[in-house]
Amino acid sequence: MTGLSQHLPALLDLLNKSQRQLQLNTLECLEALTRRYKDQFKSNAAQIQQQIGEMISENDLQRATLALRVATNIVATDSNPKNHSVVLKQAVAITQSELI
Repeated sequence: MTGLSQHLPALLDLLNKSQRQLQLNTLECLEALTRRYKDQFKSNAAQIQQQIGEMISENDLQRATLALRVATNIVATDSNPKNHSVVLKQAVAITQSELI
């Protein structure tokens, strides 16, 4: 593991913390990194998608929006549909929400 992806475990650990603001800031960081340095996160696509999949819900639309941005960046670099099943399932579920 080289480059930016070596810091991925620390970022994913921050997403597991219960503080909402910490999660939002980490998602913003991940969004920027996956947008600018897509190739460095390609090998970790499944791991990232698994972690952010649970954040895509109608319970927190701001967090869901940021998670979807990260997911979009990852989908653009990794064409393996198996890596995106969790995120796609949550994305479809949120589109059926009465809040949107």
